[in-house]
Amino acid sequence: MSQHQCKFRQVMKTQNLRRTLITTLLSFPLLANAHGEEVLSTFFISFACVVAFLLILYFIKESRKNKILIALSYFLAVVVVYCFTWNMPYYENMQLINWLVSVIPVIVALFCFIILRRRYQD
Repeated sequence: MSQHQCKFRQVMKTQNLRRTLITTLLSFPLLANAHGEEVLSTFFISFACVVAFLLILYFIKESRKNKILIALSYFLAVVVVYCFTWNMPYYENMQLINWLVSVIPVIVALFCFIILRRRYQD
């Protein structure tokens, strides 16, 4: 395979990735079954928390196994929080839902990190 073909494939992969990201970002409002942009604030808060969590997880000095366990605990907490808040009326409980979505998974992951750290230090 020539160098030109390799560069062409890399460019195509990058363009496909960009198209996928743009399509995904533009389809976010379709996920909201309500009128108004307030509903999307919970989604964007959750998205920002996940991105921040993944960046922090990338830079902490832990074994791959511990990082996977911490990530699993975080995402399990996200699922549990969404299952718990799924049937709550959004507008009446908007602040509570936003706090739960942003704080509970972080606390669960932090406890998991502390437990794993203590377990391997002793």
